[in-house]
This record gives sequence, structure tokens and C-alpha cells, in this order.
Amino acid sequence: MRLPITDEVVEQELLGAMSIVTNVYGSPIHRYMGPITLQEAGVTEEGYTWETDDGALRIMDVSDTCLYEFRALETKNGCVYLIGDSLSNERKGQRERVILHQSVPFSDRKSAVCISTHHKYREHTLPVILKSLKKAAFDMSRVYVSVAACSKQTNYEENGVQYRELTGDYHGFTALPVAAVEEKEVDYWFLLHDTCAVDADFSAKLSGIDVGLNPDMVLFRKPSENLEIGLYHSDFLAAVVSELPRVGPSRALDGFVANARIAIVLDCNVRDEGQKDIYGNGTSRKILSMPSVGVRKFKAKAADGGKP
Repeated sequence: MRLPITDEVVEQELLGAMSIVTNVYGSPIHRYMGPITLQEAGVTEEGYTWETDDGALRIMDVSDTCLYEFRALETKNGCVYLIGDSLSNERKGQRERVILHQSVPFSDRKSAVCISTHHKYREHTLPVILKSLKKAAFDMSRVYVSVAACSKQTNYEENGVQYRELTGDYHGFTALPVAAVEEKEVDYWFLLHDTCAVDADFSAKLSGIDVGLNPDMVLFRKPSENLEIGLYHSDFLAAVVSELPRVGPSRALDGFVANARIAIVLDCNVRDEGQKDIYGNGTSRKILSMPSVGVRKFKAKAADGGKP
């Protein structure tokens, strides 16, 4: 729907918490740029200003330079959003659109954590990550552990945590669709590798992630880094479960991002916190922290084969 955007339209439809993402035409990747809260009298909470002119909404920076111009207003699946252009990218000759949409916090969605592990390493890795989730006061009844390459397929509960022992080589992203098909009451799954831990404020930071566009996935880093850690919508996972045998674990993330409708990339900053023998078995691991989402990844050198 295209219509003139006036001050009245902004004040009726767009005041309050919004988010800005950018998207290259034809790509499922949507890069999260940050929040913006439109207020009355042409100002925003972040210190920018806004105006309507010639049927468009413009967002200006502190020097009154126009950053974004929006001319199309849409309402889909209960979400109001604007589609426009980044004028700075136009000057660079790039075809990139900008979407300004209503924010919906992740806390408004039903969610669960899926920890992906392997039967050879579970005894080393699981105590560390499960202990960190308990310290973060996370609801352990919403934690599922997917164990790959087991001798038989079994489901059971232990200390409130749900375990799924799988006979196939399902690990990382490929473990998620299996759980998604079985659990019908989950909107989003948060994938964690077993070689991770969470910070004390993890729950609060997870709750604040914006899912207003109802994305198929929210990745914490670029897909090219193959980190996989992030949020995945159950409907998307259920739709791709039949593709797993054909795609295979090593190409799963790459292949499924290409088939996603919307994949939000947060591109979180990563902080190197040095090295430590996390599991007490002589293997030193690099500690990579993503403070904005409260997650730490423990990465072994390639020479160690990535094993605990």
C-alpha cells in the first residue's frame, strides 16, 4: 500500500518503539541497524529528527542531513512498517532498501533453548553450559539438549531438562528441525552449541531482541562465519526438516539462509577474552564473548580438531 505519509499518519501509526533494518534487494539477509523511537513534535528519543514532506517521511541526523526517506507504508501480519531508501547508500550507487518497522520484543514469543552436542563430548561440555543457564536464572524446563550420533533414539527428562538422543549426525543447525517438529508450543528456538556459556544477564538480553518482522531466523553473526548461534522460527524449521538428508550438516546453514524469507543479522561485536582450559582436559580454548547478547563461545584451535 502506497499513500502520502503525513504528520497525522506518523502520529496515528508510527509513534513509539521502532527498529531499522537494511536489505539488499532480492536477498533474505536483513541487517539490523538499531532501534529508533519516534515521538511527537518531529523528534526521536535517540536525538534524531523527523519530518513529512511531499508524501514521504524523512529521518535526519543531528546536522539535519537526511539519513532515510520512506514513501511506502505497509501493514502485514499485524506489523506496520515503512519501506524506503538510505540516501547515503544511494550516493554510493548501491541498491539497498531500508525498513522501519514496529518493534516486538522476543519476550512476547514462546521460546526454548536447544543445545547441540555429540555423544562423545557431552560429559565434558554439558555441565558448563547447563550451570551457566541455571546461574542466569533461566527456566530449565525450556531447555532441550540434542545429542548426535547415539546408538539409539531416545527422549527423556533429567533435572528438568529435556534430552533428545539422535542416531543421525545431527549437530548445530541440523539438530533444530528435529526438535521443532516434536514441540508444537514453541515459536522460536534459540540454538546454542555445547561449547558455549551464557552470562548472568543473558535472559534479559535475549528478551530484548526484536522480532517485529517475524523473521525465519535471527543470526548473531554473518552467515559466512557459519556460527549458527541464534534464533530460528519453528514454522521455518518444520518446513525444511525434509531437506536435512540432502543438504547435510556442513552445508545446512548456508543452504537454509538462502531459502529463508527474512534472516535478521545482528552482527554482534565479538570480544576476545583470552584462552583457558575450559573443560580441564588439556585443550586450551579461545573465549569469544558477545556481550550484547550475553553469550560466550569457547573455540578450540583447528589443530585440536575442535574436540573438547
